[in-house]
Amino acid sequence: MKDNISVLVSSCDKYSFLWNDFQKLFNKYWKLNTHNILVSETKKLNADNFTSVTCDSDLWGTRILNALDNVETKYVFFILEDYFFHSEITNEQISWHTDYLDEVSGNKILIAESSPRAYSLQHIGDSLYKFSDNSDYLTSLQPGIWRTDWLRSIIDKNYDPWQFEVQGTNSIKGKDNRVYINIQPSPIYYNVIRKQNYIPEVWGQLKWNDFKVKEDLLDLESYIESLQR
Repeated sequence: MKDNISVLVSSCDKYSFLWNDFQKLFNKYWKLNTHNILVSETKKLNADNFTSVTCDSDLWGTRILNALDNVETKYVFFILEDYFFHSEITNEQISWHTDYLDEVSGNKILIAESSPRAYSLQHIGDSLYKFSDNSDYLTSLQPGIWRTDWLRSIIDKNYDPWQFEVQGTNSIKGKDNRVYINIQPSPIYYNVIRKQNYIPEVWGQLKWNDFKVKEDLLDLESYIESLQR
């Protein structure tokens, strides 16, 4: 898989307090041998299995485009730093998804535990769905696999993440973008920060306090409070 998919973690300096726990859980649960990249403005992640890319720009889109210059694989697993893995992701799982994208000439497939009401989906079979041509959030930043050249082609250098999800979607609506979602029976990750100001008490069947104790994670509340200052 190393020649077929890389990992790109989108971050920023003010969220660097998440990096140690993100890396610890990534190392525990990501079972693939991949080139892994974390992008931020000026701070670097000190980890042997990550390339830390800095781009001293306030513009999220500019940073992502800069980081994508370091991706040499057809596909990239794109994830934000506040999505913490809590179950194994294997070579077989990822290969199934990239093989499917190859089969249908797909551009993206999300791996999610539910389907937000904002998505407009067509059921293909089993747990697999396709986004309709006019669905909202075609560019959702939930963890997923993207064709690298397609991701590069739809990011504007001036976007922030929310603009990418909304304006980026609006710019491609109305045509077949070949975007898919595989809805899992249980989540493979915990989205630990919502709307920049709180930790969800539960994610799927998992409770944050139980997850935090089980994985010996950092108490995040004081750091989240600092984001509002």
